[in-house]
Amino acid sequence: MRKPQFFPEDISGAIKKFNLEQKDYFIWTNKEGKGVFGIYINDNLKPDKLGRKRTAMPFCFIEGKWSESFGWKDVLDFKRPLYKEEELLTTDKDILVVSGSMTREAASKLYPNYFVTTFYGSSINWENHDWSVLRNKKVIFLPKVHRENDKEVINFEQIANYVAKTFSVSAAVIRVPSYQDIVQRFENDQLQYSKINWGINDSHWTGFNPKSFIENTYVVEEADLRKAKDFDNIIEDVSNDRWIYLTGGDQYYDSFKRKFCKPKELDTLYLRDLNLVTHKPKVSATEFLQRVSIPFVDHITFAAGKPFIFSIGKSRYLNRYIPPSIREVEDDDYDISIFRDHILDTLCDGDRDSFNNIEDAIAWDLRNVGGNRKWMICLASEEGLGKDLFFKALTKFYGKHNCDQLMLEDIKARFRPFFVESCVLFLGEVDDTVVKDKSIKGYFKKIIADDVFRVEVYKNVDSVRVETCFTLWGSSNEAIPIRASKNQRRLHMVDSAVIPKDILANNPKYFDDLGEFIEDDEKIAQAYHYYKKVHKISESFTPHRCPATDNLNEIIEASKAEFMRYIDRIRREVPHEIDSFKYDLINVQKLTEELQKYSFEDDAWGGKNLKLDYNKVLRWVKQRPNRRVKNQAHCLPDSKGNKSDREGRLWLIDNHKEWMPYISSGGSFLNDTIDAHFFDGLRFGLKEKQEEKKRKEAS
Repeated sequence: MRKPQFFPEDISGAIKKFNLEQKDYFIWTNKEGKGVFGIYINDNLKPDKLGRKRTAMPFCFIEGKWSESFGWKDVLDFKRPLYKEEELLTTDKDILVVSGSMTREAASKLYPNYFVTTFYGSSINWENHDWSVLRNKKVIFLPKVHRENDKEVINFEQIANYVAKTFSVSAAVIRVPSYQDIVQRFENDQLQYSKINWGINDSHWTGFNPKSFIENTYVVEEADLRKAKDFDNIIEDVSNDRWIYLTGGDQYYDSFKRKFCKPKELDTLYLRDLNLVTHKPKVSATEFLQRVSIPFVDHITFAAGKPFIFSIGKSRYLNRYIPPSIREVEDDDYDISIFRDHILDTLCDGDRDSFNNIEDAIAWDLRNVGGNRKWMICLASEEGLGKDLFFKALTKFYGKHNCDQLMLEDIKARFRPFFVESCVLFLGEVDDTVVKDKSIKGYFKKIIADDVFRVEVYKNVDSVRVETCFTLWGSSNEAIPIRASKNQRRLHMVDSAVIPKDILANNPKYFDDLGEFIEDDEKIAQAYHYYKKVHKISESFTPHRCPATDNLNEIIEASKAEFMRYIDRIRREVPHEIDSFKYDLINVQKLTEELQKYSFEDDAWGGKNLKLDYNKVLRWVKQRPNRRVKNQAHCLPDSKGNKSDREGRLWLIDNHKEWMPYISSGGSFLNDTIDAHFFDGLRFGLKEKQEEKKRKEAS
């Protein structure tokens, strides 16, 4: 994918290539005054494929060449600037925001006491712009009036509400008349108004007063926000890149609602659209979309850190990832101790190792967007300890559109929409089914470790190939939610014995204060900045394997089967009772017989109820660091340490480092070493003893 650049100082190449001397053109600049992109107004000889007589055409500077395309469209995290952004930042005038460049030109002349600005594209795409430049200013929004609907008025109301709440803007919307009112006013002047919309740059009726018009405003409260009608103008939807065709499954992706549509469903949605009803010859919505050549992709993915549409080889991918909308913090002078203390003292119960692991994981995730951390952190505690509040903060860090809350059963369901709707999963009520249920265990391991999947996403929709990396967090109200083994590398358990009522006894407002912190966008921005830019990740941290902790060791021990713990106890406390435990090498069958005999007579530890057999003893051997001695069977010692007629194959269970040179050498030397170990009490150094014997015989 070619990357766009800021404009050079000399734009004569663009003027020549696009014949700008003969056209109205406008250049959008950023806060530093650098040219970002431009548009020119093209007068079409005949209506284009969307029926437009005048078209705003973009142009960009891409890898040293002028291009008639909006190259910034697929640049991750790019926010379109408002028109003349660098001047807007420094002006002392009140701001007037209008729709369209020609409208801005007219409004600037009509209202010289205002700084007039606009945005690129339809008001539907207002979220794609950087509105932070309006911070602390007084702003009035002037929408256009449309014949078919009041979408633009509704969108301007949403913008006004957003900037007022987010950037402390004094925002109001001009109360424009309806389209029918405008037509009537022109009819009163014995004139016919035929345009499909009206803006301040169009003709004015008798009695139009610019001053009273702009002063007729209203403030939009959140409760007053309306919803615009939908699926009533396919031409407008196409111009705003609403629909993308997925070739592999004959489906259409709705970029507004972030969902897929089958062709038949899409046709039904637009049945009332007058653009299609009056079209000659009559066409369906899907036929119209194919005729105007909407964008297409081959696969869908959730690739954090990549553009909305990107290519790998000959395949085009639609990326459903949306970067988190958290404002940048300019300095480190802030206090987020309430959040960090909650992790350390409450969720981790004061365990510094677990605390460091959690903070390292958060920092690594935020700095490696799209990276694959192949282990999950699971928080175990009593209910009501603030795990959900913590996850709410993480959701803001990762971006709410990229997160999903699931139960364990959801990961093995037939239809799994989360594969194309999220890349961060919060699993609730994690328990032993993650290891006991083979299907869940398999899916769980795959979701954590893999990055390519073929899944059925939705009912009645064909399976699709998805490329993504998942980040997993879990929670449980059980003390030991998951049974673990020494080979465990996917799950990092953090257990807290803190009791919520004890916290509230010391500070009744503890969770209220924590909740206020997490709901405060400024505080969240500070916490995000700390983990994104400031926190120093431990050198020992690795995204490939979860860290070993004392807590994990406790869980491993508690996870062992009862017979495993029983054999461990014998070997630890009474090894002299079992002949096989005198040696580094054992025969499983001989050890089984000895353990059976001992356990049958053991009343103190309840051994007789365990019914030890060969398979259980072999499982115990395989759970330990072990090495099978691949050679012929060896003579085994009897209970007194003498050679017996019994032979058997051996497993190495102790002193691996010292034995490896002998095992690697194999042959008669290994056999001699084993015999010396069993019958002469030799631990190590047979080669040296043999050489010493030869020297003595030679002398």
